[in-house]
Amino acid sequence: MQGVLVLCGVALLVYAGVAVARVLSYEEGTTIDAGVRPGVMQPVTLAVGAAIALVVAAALGGRGGVRLPTPARLDELAGRAERAAVERAEALATAPKNDRDGSDVTAQGTRAD
Repeated sequence: MQGVLVLCGVALLVYAGVAVARVLSYEEGTTIDAGVRPGVMQPVTLAVGAAIALVVAAALGGRGGVRLPTPARLDELAGRAERAAVERAEALATAPKNDRDGSDVTAQGTRAD
């Protein structure tokens, strides 16, 4: 995701540079009957959009950069999920019987309405 945002930011900056070049070279085009003068807001808007994309990409990176899901990391996450499921099952099994009867509570602890 960050790579896509960085690419978008760079592309917007390049396009803003082209738009600035068109604005600055308009006077030279008047000799060949140039059309309407290009607006200055287009390159400004493109530069702001590029800055936002690059800031969001940096914010998504966090302090440690991108954490790719390695097999060891996936095992750790699966182990934590298994431990949480076992703890919920044990808590449900050790709950007093009168707490479990007549209630529509699922294993996750939410009501099934």
